[in-house]
Amino acid sequence: MLELEVDDINALVKYFNFKREPTCGSRCIDMGRVFSQPHTSYPPYPEKLPLVYKEVTVGRQLDELHLVYIDSGSGWYKNSAGDEFPVSAGTALLLYPNVYHSYAPDPNEGWSEFWVGTNGSYPQWLIEEDAFRNKNAPTRVGLYHGLADDFQQLCRVALAKHSPATKSALFGGIINRTLGRMLVLAKAAEGPVRLPDDEAVRRIIAYFDANVEAAMHTAQLPEMTRLRYHQFSPPSHTA
Repeated sequence: MLELEVDDINALVKYFNFKREPTCGSRCIDMGRVFSQPHTSYPPYPEKLPLVYKEVTVGRQLDELHLVYIDSGSGWYKNSAGDEFPVSAGTALLLYPNVYHSYAPDPNEGWSEFWVGTNGSYPQWLIEEDAFRNKNAPTRVGLYHGLADDFQQLCRVALAKHSPATKSALFGGIINRTLGRMLVLAKAAEGPVRLPDDEAVRRIIAYFDANVEAAMHTAQLPEMTRLRYHQFSPPSHTA
């Protein structure tokens, strides 16, 4: 395992090179927790970052699925078409692989963020199922403690003295749960939820919580919920 670390009171930034995909299907590529202060450069510690990651303000595309969660401050996000969106506390960015994007905090305000980058059979399956309709755009999910708790747990695992295999498995389980929460939160952000969909997403969250440190069989999810992921979005309404 190759590991690059910036670790002080304001930053936890780690990049990994786990050789094997854990049984749960999600591999952690990178993760972090950063506080960007007003009137400072972004991203912090650019000399510590691989080139593609430090290009976030001018535009980049990544090989992996990235989830970014802003829990304080404000800024902006720009998509591949050049459309710019405001970003505020309680906003999540779900960035698909190989999609051009850029973002940064307001230089007068700064922000704090969590993020995780992941690949593997489970993230790939979510992409193929078109699970997240609001991909590559800001999603207002609110200051949801469950999502912050998942990211904090990722930070704790990153700092723990586990073997690479154990650390990889723990990361994978937490990432699965985090992506499950995002499915629910993104759906709620689009409009009212309906039964039986509501029951289906509760079952998925319960499954992730019960199996966070164990092997998960994600192919069972459609059978368990009797839904495909694209059905999680609420129906369109006509006038």
